This record gives sequence, C-alpha cells and structure tokens, in this order.
Amino acid sequence: MKKVIATLLASAMVFSALGGLVACGGDDGDDKNTLVVWAPQAAIAGYESLVAGWKEANPDYAGLNVIFTAVDEGEAETKLNTDASKGADVFFFEAGQINGLQEKNLLQGLGATVTAEIKARDLEADYNPILTNGVAMAFPTTADNGYFLWYDNTVISDKQAETLDGILAAAKAADKNVMFDYANGWYLPSFWFGAGLKMDYEGDTYVTDIDSAKGQEVAKAVNKYLGPTDNKLSGNNKACIIKHASNFNTEIGDGFASGTVAAGIIGTWVADDIQKKMASATRVDGATYDDIKCAKLPTYTLGNEQVQMGSFMGDKYCGVNAQKKTGNIEASISLANYFTNENGQRVRFEKTQAAPTNKNLRESEAVTANKAIVAVYDQNKKGGYLQLQQSSNFWTSWETFGNGLYKGTAAGATLADADVLTALTTLATTIKT
Repeated sequence: MKKVIATLLASAMVFSALGGLVACGGDDGDDKNTLVVWAPQAAIAGYESLVAGWKEANPDYAGLNVIFTAVDEGEAETKLNTDASKGADVFFFEAGQINGLQEKNLLQGLGATVTAEIKARDLEADYNPILTNGVAMAFPTTADNGYFLWYDNTVISDKQAETLDGILAAAKAADKNVMFDYANGWYLPSFWFGAGLKMDYEGDTYVTDIDSAKGQEVAKAVNKYLGPTDNKLSGNNKACIIKHASNFNTEIGDGFASGTVAAGIIGTWVADDIQKKMASATRVDGATYDDIKCAKLPTYTLGNEQVQMGSFMGDKYCGVNAQKKTGNIEASISLANYFTNENGQRVRFEKTQAAPTNKNLRESEAVTANKAIVAVYDQNKKGGYLQLQQSSNFWTSWETFGNGLYKGTAAGATLADADVLTALTTLATTIKT
C-alpha cells in the first residue's frame, strides 16, 4: 500500500467566538462567519438537522452560519484541486482519495484527543486507513463503499447464489439477465482479486501481477463467462451477462421490477431505488422487495476449483480543509466530529441507509436487519480489497480491456484466448504507468 506522510499543520488555528448571523447567498469560501459543508445530496437533510444540536453543545460557535452544497463524495478531491482555499471547510470523500488529498496537504490533522475519540467509537478497520503517524486525518463516516450480489430469490435459490455458475444456470433457465459492469475498473478486477493477485503501490512504485500465469488463467475464465457460447441466454441470441444502457444505478431496479433481471453486482446505494420500484411493480408472480436477496459475491470456476470473487472496499470519510484561510479550523473539526459521532452516524443511516463505522451502531438491531449492509460487511470480510489510490491509467485501461472482452459476444464470435492474453499484457503494462 502506498504510504504517504502528510505535512501536518503545527497547530490548529485559533478560533474566536463570532456573534451574529451573516446572510449568505451561496458557497462563499471566504466568509469567516460561515462554515461551508460539501455533502452528498441524499445526506444533506440529515446533517442540516444536526446543526442546531451542535451549536447548543458548542455555544462558542453558535454565531456561525453553516451552509451545505451538494457534492458527491467521489468529486471532493477534484473540486478542491481548483482552489482549496475557497473550498469547503468540511467535506465528505471516498477512501480512494486519501493519498491524493494528503499529498496536496488538504486534510487537517485532527490531533491526539480527537484521534483517541475516533479509536474509542469506530472499528479499527475503518480508522486505520486514515491514520498518519498515529494521528487521524479525517473522521470515519460510512463503511459501505463496496459491492456484493443482489438476486431475485424467486429465480435463484440461496444455494445457487453461492456460485457464479449456479447464478447463470438459473438465470438462463428463466431467460433473465445478470447485470455486471464488466467494462469498469471497479468491478471487473473482482476475478483477479479473488485469485489473490495484486494491484497496488509498494512505496512509490505501482505493482501488479495480473498478467502472471495465474492471472492469465483468470483472464481465460472471464473470457469464457463473457463469451457468446457460455453467456448465451436460453432460447435466444442475447447475452445473459449484461452491463447497462446508461445508468446501472437505476437500471438494476427497473430490471427487478419488470422481472427481466435475475441478479446483479452493485452496492448498498441502490437499495432505496430497488425497494421503491418493487413496491410499485406489477409482476405477475407477485414478487416483492422481500424476494430480492443480498449476499456476498459468489465463487467462480478457476481451473478445477471454486474461487471467491473479491471486491474493492473502502469507507467514506469526513475531512477538514487544511488550506481554508478563514480561521475556522477548530470549529470545522468540532462540526465534523459531531456529524460523525454515534448520533451523527445514526442520523445518516436513518436518512440514507448508509452502513455505519461506529461499533455500537454496527451491532444495533436496525443495522443488522438491513440486508444490503449485512451483505457488504460479509463481502468485505470474505474478499474485500482496500481501495486507496490507484494508478492514473487504471480506470480507463480496465474499461478498454472489459469492452474488448465483450466484443466477441457482440459480434457473435468467440474471442480467442490468445487475443485476451495480449490485451491482458497491455492492461498490466498501462496500469503501471
């Protein structure tokens, strides 16, 4: 794993209590009376509801105006790159941005006292990735940035869901699709991760062995699963494993509701959409959201053995902008801490069903009853691969490779293994640069 040692600020900027509210017409990054928070749209209402309680608990900050701007966690680093000094005081981001944010000194160190609080309330697996020299650089917020199997239990039995071969056999027999975003560097590496192959930094050097002898066997297995012969739906020329037309996040719910999709590999964030669409579905078999099950990813056939599919995994965090010049660092740390303590995580879970990192909440009845959260936890234990910074060419290279594999299916011809292995060599070379 690439180790990045951030330059920490020697001490937090001193905050002076401010009186009076300031009318604020937007994302004013220079207003010393305002704290700007970037949060995903779905989570904003929950965090807005916490502000009054935070001010009551911290009267020195009662005069601050807290405003929210909808920014997806995946976009935080890119937006801060524009001009961090005018960016958010508090922002939410994905684990894959940890190294990049630290290299640019955009994360404010939280200090020993706050670090101790985090260690007391959150799980070690969730706070370890954000420690630098033993000091937390951000607050663990959610533990659901991963993916797993969703399946229609009226089509696929729990036993069949354990293996990719079982899933495909059941789906083909019912003439239904299995959704898998194979031309995507977040999903397709699942097969190679499962086989124990690496794609990560060692120091400042990116190392991968996906094109080793074992990696080549994985590529052949994937080619078979995606090929036009093995991937053909029963009774027609269409492929069983499909990607998506434009938006996987909505199309999997549409597929379950219409009865055209038997299974898919995606994360917790589609739970609400699937539930709503199943509630209004008019399926002739009367299937409901209760019939849509969640489980860890299946095993797949590699040679003569069954290999557990792996997955990227990673938390989402709440950070404080170290480059903000308004003098509100201490207030920002306090607010971020309030958003991510046990109550703050409970509110986000209740509003968005996001999986908490808090020890107590993880064992709560509400969380353990949530099938999507249980599934992502199970997958992370069975085959999770921590997602930190990837090489600059990683995502586009995997997209090219995945689309190349599938050309054989689209053309109705088998893609030769030799062509796949040539493409694999190119993939391994490009993701190292």
